[in-house]
Amino acid sequence: TNLDGQTTAGGGLTWNAVRGTWRIRGNQADANNNDVALAVAATSPYRAVEATTYRGGTTFDIGLFVNMNAGGTQFISAELTNANNGELQIWRYSNGGWTLLTSTSNLYSGPASGWPTSATMRMTSAPGGALTVTIYGSVVATYTLSAGDQATYQNASHQNFGLYSYYDGDSRWDDFHLDSA
Repeated sequence: TNLDGQTTAGGGLTWNAVRGTWRIRGNQADANNNDVALAVAATSPYRAVEATTYRGGTTFDIGLFVNMNAGGTQFISAELTNANNGELQIWRYSNGGWTLLTSTSNLYSGPASGWPTSATMRMTSAPGGALTVTIYGSVVATYTLSAGDQATYQNASHQNFGLYSYYDGDSRWDDFHLDSA
């Protein structure tokens, strides 16, 4: 089943495949290609998005995004990667350009094949530009957007939140939540 245009399990919100193709696989959202985003439109730029991510192998880059515009050309993402013994990265994307805002390394030890295959991630975009990312409820990374980035990303035209994968075409997501910040 193609998820684009489908209603979320909680009802009321509609999935929008802003970037790439999304489908249902094993009752979970599945992106079968790279650089993909699946969004729901919120009514505020201040929200928290949460989902359980399931990596598809030992090379992965999966996560969530906040404050995306309708065209998918501007957003902030939190991505869990296999780099540096497991790394959480917060990125700003704008019109084809990526900027790494902050990262936290060494989340795991040993080879990636021994790491957990899933992670419950939550990314919050709060007033004042505060970004917070948690994994299993523990804060892993925080960042405060500059005044200019707050004006660009935390506004009425950037109210899409959802699931994101940069180069991992085999990962899945489940238990999606969109909450107030």
